[in-house]
Amino acid sequence: MKGRAAHAGVAPQEGRNAAVELINQIRKADVFPKSGEGLTANLTLMKAGARNNIIPEDASAAINVRVRQKADFAKVEQTLRRNAETPSVPDTKVAVRLEPSFPPLPNNPSTDALADRAAAIYAGIGLKIGRGGNGGASESALAADAGVPTLDGLGPVGGGFHSENEYVDLKTVTPRLYLLTKLIMDVAANPPPRMPAAP
Repeated sequence: MKGRAAHAGVAPQEGRNAAVELINQIRKADVFPKSGEGLTANLTLMKAGARNNIIPEDASAAINVRVRQKADFAKVEQTLRRNAETPSVPDTKVAVRLEPSFPPLPNNPSTDALADRAAAIYAGIGLKIGRGGNGGASESALAADAGVPTLDGLGPVGGGFHSENEYVDLKTVTPRLYLLTKLIMDVAANPPPRMPAAP
């Protein structure tokens, strides 16, 4: 956001508060789910102002977007850009910048078949694996984007990620190591067919 600096006590009316416009833009963008297995968009960073006696000329925020389908990135971008065209604070300017990271890891027949193989191996020792997309991101998505059948989350079970309550269930280390080893052996003996690269 770009506004206009002014003295916050002497002449605030001469300023154009970029922080206020940032808040307005964030409110307008608050139309996407905050949690779930598909598209999520969460505010993660905010910055505004330089001193407490100056109307902020600059403000910025980061919205972390996770999707299961590439087309959903475009939905979020279109909404943010449409909102940016009509700032609420007069004479402020709003810019939207994308910083791509990992592509999505969507479900498809190839990954589902690989997951079936993993589930069968795990069932052989009396255990079950879960399925679904939880908004995580890793290099596995790069492999999937290149057309390689890919699974993620085969490591030990844990929770509370990126919080002070983060943990790993040590009882799952050996079974998950067994699963990974057997799956590598199975895939080496019977490689899955490549899937088309993501568009």
